[in-house]
Amino acid sequence: MAGDDWKETGLLFCSKNGKPMWPSSLTKRYQRLLDDAGLPQLSIHALRHTFSTICLLNEIPAEQVQTALGHSSIRTTKDMYANYIPQLATKAISALSEVLDPNTDQRHLEVARFDQRKGA
Repeated sequence: MAGDDWKETGLLFCSKNGKPMWPSSLTKRYQRLLDDAGLPQLSIHALRHTFSTICLLNEIPAEQVQTALGHSSIRTTKDMYANYIPQLATKAISALSEVLDPNTDQRHLEVARFDQRKGA
């Protein structure tokens, strides 16, 4: 639609003529979309945290969340979201308790002989 005014930059989010958008313009457009949809104002950065938390709560491996977020280190992802998701720790403790419970038929542990382990 921009015709001769179009400038190809390869950007995913760009202005009507293909040039880079000002961050403030993107924020205003995003806020209008939220208003039009009747949703509460939520920062774009908060969407990132929401995405990460939903992924981790749904047992998406932290390494995959790290890749999606573009974190250079898994440590960054883990440090940033460990405090937001105490449910994961509770879930892990519950699973371990179930495995170690002598009264359950759901035991998933198997004793491996030393020579059967990798690298032994």
